[in-house]
Amino acid sequence: MLKKFGLENINKSKSVTGIEIILLPDASYEINVVVLKKEKASIVTEKQKEGIRDFDELLTYIDAKLPLIVLLNGKGIIHKKVNFGENDTSATLLNKVLPNANLTEFSIQQTLINPTQAFVSVIRTNILNDIIEELSKRKLTSISEFYLGPFVINNLL
Repeated sequence: MLKKFGLENINKSKSVTGIEIILLPDASYEINVVVLKKEKASIVTEKQKEGIRDFDELLTYIDAKLPLIVLLNGKGIIHKKVNFGENDTSATLLNKVLPNANLTEFSIQQTLINPTQAFVSVIRTNILNDIIEELSKRKLTSISEFYLGPFVINNLL
């Protein structure tokens, strides 16, 4: 199950990098990146680039030491609104999205809407691991947050 990594690194740093990795139907990806910087009482965009096609090119736009927020979107991620109970586990939530699915084959992320409903996002674990491996190969390991789909907006609100 995907968990929040923690905001401690972001609060200690003057800059933070956000990357959106869009999984495309042909098994390739497109990466969008933004580097934000605190200047006095405001936040400014230091760098921004869209349409990056490989992780090596991504390295030319970011500092690997900065806290990293990763957003994964696109083909292969399922989002479903489900009824949520306090006794629901990752396995029961997965089965509400994909009946009879095996939790070892999928990673899930839940976003609570209210006490009785949640959005559950599901991705195959091997796809997620491949993305994490690509980031790790390039020493992009200071991940502070990792999200599936559009639900990062809840934390901003």
